[in-house]
Parts: sequence; C-alpha cells; structure tokens
Amino acid sequence: MSEISEFFPVTAGLVIGLVVLRIASPRIRAIALIALSVLAGVLASFISGELFISWDFIFFDIPLVFAAAAAVVLGVSWWRRRSAATR
Repeated sequence: MSEISEFFPVTAGLVIGLVVLRIASPRIRAIALIALSVLAGVLASFISGELFISWDFIFFDIPLVFAAAAAVVLGVSWWRRRSAATR
C-alpha cells in the first residue's frame, strides 16, 4: 500500500465536513456525518483495493474519513465563533 491510498479517505472527509456544515439541524448534521463517513470509508477501501485483501481495512478507513470530516466541522465552527466574537 502506498501513501496515495489514504488520499481519498482524507479528501472525502474534508469534503464531507464542508458539506455537512450546510445542514442547520445538529441532529441531522451528526447523522449525515456518520452515514457519509461510513459510505466514503467503504468506498475508499474498495477504490484502493484493500477491501479485496481483508474487510479489516474498513475499520481503518471509516475512522480516517470521520476524523477528517470532524476536524473540518470543529475547525470551521471554532473559526466562525471566534470571528463572530471579535466583531
């Protein structure tokens, strides 16, 4: 496996984080974050070919997507709150 095989999960997580931020309801946002992370994690394992080696790779790719998405959501939320407080 190469480092490029982890490019898709991280990139998918960043995109998912940005998309999920547009959802107003916190409950629906959390559900969408989890569901899209699972979907993108499975897709990442399939694209990289890891899924054909072992299903265990799913348990690495799903948290990787989720962590990237959660980092974006938390980072942007923090940035918005901080910039609103300084105005």
